[in-house]
Amino acid sequence: EGIVNEIAARCKLPSKILEEMRNEFLYYYPLDTRHSGRDLVPNHLTFFIFNHCAIFPKTLWPQGIVVNGSVLMGGKKMSKSFGNIIPLKETVQKYGSDPLRLALMATSELLQDADLSLDMIKSFQGRLEKLYLMASELREIKQIEISRDLMSIDQWMQSKLNNTIFAVSESMDKLRFREALHQIIYAFDKDIQWYLRRTKNRTQNKNLIKHILKNIFDVRIRLLSPFAPFFCEEIWEILGRKDFIAKTSWPQVKKDQINIIMEEGEDLVEQILNDTINILKVTKLKPKRLTYFVASNWKQGVYNEALDLANNGSLSIQKMMKKLMVNRDLRSKSKQVSEFVKKTVDEVSKLPKEIREKRASLTDFNEFNILEEAKQFYQGEFNCDILIYKEDNQSKR
Repeated sequence: EGIVNEIAARCKLPSKILEEMRNEFLYYYPLDTRHSGRDLVPNHLTFFIFNHCAIFPKTLWPQGIVVNGSVLMGGKKMSKSFGNIIPLKETVQKYGSDPLRLALMATSELLQDADLSLDMIKSFQGRLEKLYLMASELREIKQIEISRDLMSIDQWMQSKLNNTIFAVSESMDKLRFREALHQIIYAFDKDIQWYLRRTKNRTQNKNLIKHILKNIFDVRIRLLSPFAPFFCEEIWEILGRKDFIAKTSWPQVKKDQINIIMEEGEDLVEQILNDTINILKVTKLKPKRLTYFVASNWKQGVYNEALDLANNGSLSIQKMMKKLMVNRDLRSKSKQVSEFVKKTVDEVSKLPKEIREKRASLTDFNEFNILEEAKQFYQGEFNCDILIYKEDNQSKR
């Protein structure tokens, strides 16, 4: 600050040198970012901020600080004394760069230390090998736009695919890369395995399953490509693509394919499967026939009424009974209705708000039809006859 000639005389330096020094300083300042380790936050980086605030005007303060975390090995800092250092070059040569990259990304978010392990790297190497084999199996299948002849489980799979695209995209926007990778690798793989299990014994339209899997695989590889670029480029070529996957568009959510009813229906199918397995384990029975009963229509109506009242913040046994007793049919079995209302109010009041709202929106949810369509699946799982009744015995199959 000040007049250059006066400062030069006071400092006993040529004005030209002062001007060169000033120009060089202004060329580099303000500093965009200072990169350093997290161990320097309580000392060097703190004084870095203090000094700039004390000496320079605000227009010349640093624009930001980037703090790097550490890479741990089995929860410990890498150190020669611990013998847990993994040479980067050897690791890449042995396992590949993509499994290593995935293992690093999967163990931490941005503000956490990465806790690496050889088992994690090997695990991702194995998962990528499975995807490679799947690509080889699917390469000859033509990719098509699927819109017809879809069973409930097919619609469920498409719904879960679009939910995955939404979840991964949202996580990426928030820079939550570990969360995004978890959705792509683990959560979605669980959905795919369930779909394969559900369609294993299906007799109708088997080719449709292959086309759905091919479409799913295409999306999944595009979601994975930022994390495993070399592997995904190789897979893209195996699938017969001529362009680079890096130049393809990011998958977009098809909102019309998100189907809450199908998702809830499949949750019901899986819940009943697990309940049946647990009962058979306890009783040690090998059944020749399994019979499932679906609740009466009036009970479903009572349950829906409880959801509505709960969402409005006015759920109580008294209000439920007052509203239900207007109905003549329900009034004729008031004792039975009263007992069911007590159980329903207790159950619904314990549900999280998002689940209550979700279930209240399922106006077309039909348990009987859902189980009827899943009957072939249950027969294959338990190797016995399956009977489905409505509680009032008005219909059965």
